Amino acid sequence: MSWIWSLSWLVGCADDRCAVVPEGPADPITYLGIYDGPFFSELQDVHVVGDLAWFCTGVKGLNAYDVSDPRAMTEVGSIGFREGNERQPRCQHLDVSDDGWVYASALGADHQPTTFLSVADARQPELLHEEAAYVLTETVAAPTVDGDRLWLAAHDDGVLLYDRDGPLLVRVGHVTEGLHNAWRVLVHDGLAYVADGEAGLAVVDVAAMAVVASVSTGGGAAKDLVLHDGYLLVAAGAAGLAVIDVDEPLQPQVVALVDTPGSAVAVDVDERGVALVSDWAELRAFDVTDPRQPQPLGHEPLFGGADGTTRSLGVAAAPGGVFVSGNWRGLQAYGVHPERRAPDLQVDPPVVHLARTARGETSTALLQLVNGGNAPLTLRGASSSMGRLDVERVSGVLAPGDALRALLTFSPRRDSPFEAVVRFASDDPDTPELCVDVSANPAQLSVGDVVPESTFFGLDGSPLPLSELRGAPVLLAYFATF
Repeated sequence: MSWIWSLSWLVGCADDRCAVVPEGPADPITYLGIYDGPFFSELQDVHVVGDLAWFCTGVKGLNAYDVSDPRAMTEVGSIGFREGNERQPRCQHLDVSDDGWVYASALGADHQPTTFLSVADARQPELLHEEAAYVLTETVAAPTVDGDRLWLAAHDDGVLLYDRDGPLLVRVGHVTEGLHNAWRVLVHDGLAYVADGEAGLAVVDVAAMAVVASVSTGGGAAKDLVLHDGYLLVAAGAAGLAVIDVDEPLQPQVVALVDTPGSAVAVDVDERGVALVSDWAELRAFDVTDPRQPQPLGHEPLFGGADGTTRSLGVAAAPGGVFVSGNWRGLQAYGVHPERRAPDLQVDPPVVHLARTARGETSTALLQLVNGGNAPLTLRGASSSMGRLDVERVSGVLAPGDALRALLTFSPRRDSPFEAVVRFASDDPDTPELCVDVSANPAQLSVGDVVPESTFFGLDGSPLPLSELRGAPVLLAYFATF
């Protein structure tokens, strides 16, 4: 498999039916490389300090990589944790102190039930080792180093505060009232700003250890935040990127809310005023030199992300590049060039599953084509790989931020499973032909089908036929065990 061939996954097509230019001279975001790690790595938080990227994984624990050359990242150190287990050492969130300690947290799960906070000695990264571990009864999210203190977001248990001296941690405070689902804490000028999930942003007075203000982030779940020029940039889940003016911190105000197609779960900003957002399976970049008016620069699906298996759960900006944790794939590096001007074609949804359609019937679907770049986009047409699927002809020029719709029409000659590819041609420099996979009439159940009679078991262990729930909402939760 050649490198360029493998990059065709970026546009959602198996094999190289759609060409990809990995590094066009006009593209503001370019793919640089991926680390050579385990396939199922469960990457989450990533922090860059100097030439080292520190990141958490489920199956390798804490990792340190030399990223001085983003195209050829190399492992420096990797450790598991005593409170984890051999197969699942766990590491989900971390922060790195200026004096060479890494604080890593893990929320317990079925295959590794202990919730813990571990401290690793990273003063000599090649001799990385765990120095202390603290088992917790609270739920746990991200740690934040604040001088000789450590804050720990603890979901519905609020936030915890510790005095720290290297590996020694002593709890000195705990705030729960006024908090709902704390994901991460940022401390500035005597205030602790909390990404508080669906409740938005909460402001804690450090001296009083009490919530003194809050603001909604557009209904999305706030999970990460960074300070830039007196504004907080917040990864606000389904609401996208929220910009909050905290010039008057007791009266925080949302001054911009940029919707993103995915779920914004992590954010960082570089020294040039470029905000980087992990948008579930994509990296998105915004010019925030004027924080009140974020301007999109473009986006890149993660390597391997178009098939739906890769997730972008962490992002770190560094002078040498942008480093994204590609969950289940690896640490990925990108270059960002805000001075470049280029269109960026985005299609929503990126994959289409049509309703079950019998012979003689017709089903339709609407696709929205968006120019998410910072230069005009020229659409050159659309085509389908199968005659039974028609796509409305699209052409013309879209200004940055503009959108139009394309209608798909499916008229099957039989009721058997159907798969096709719709291609959209444009002058997008890295995806001149963008593919959308379309399927219909799958062998398994699809949207709109009648669910066959099934029997489940209630909380008391007694059989529960699905037919007894007819007319009532039913939520089926699927999960995997390993």
